Amino acid sequence: MDDGFMPEELPPLVDTVFKAVVINDAGPHRIQYIKLLRQVAEVDLKTAKELAERPTPYVLAACDEVTAAGFQSLAAAAGVACELKDYDETMEPAIADDQPFNLLGTGRGGCATTMLLLATTAAGVIYGLVVFLRHLSDA
Repeated sequence: MDDGFMPEELPPLVDTVFKAVVINDAGPHRIQYIKLLRQVAEVDLKTAKELAERPTPYVLAACDEVTAAGFQSLAAAAGVACELKDYDETMEPAIADDQPFNLLGTGRGGCATTMLLLATTAAGVIYGLVVFLRHLSDA
């Protein structure tokens, strides 16, 4: 039975664009930068401090374009000047390719902050539902 689907009609695979996150200036607020590093990369306090004190500019990490843009926004909020460049194999990122680098806040340093944020959000949603259900029962 022919359903009209031909394997040749599959869309081409999308290549992931990798960007290099280049730190140009760690800024005056080193503590915020250290906290940010601990949140996005699973590094200990000593490693985060060493990264924050490196002479600039340096390539912090190579990651997909979306993660890089997200990090750039978080870095700007922490007072860190960074830019995104096209990644090439000659660059040596400070955070190795096999180390985690994500914006989910799963690093050891950001875990408590992330869990508190999630718990607060969940409590707000539950409170909103209770108020809504009370409003419906009164009507």
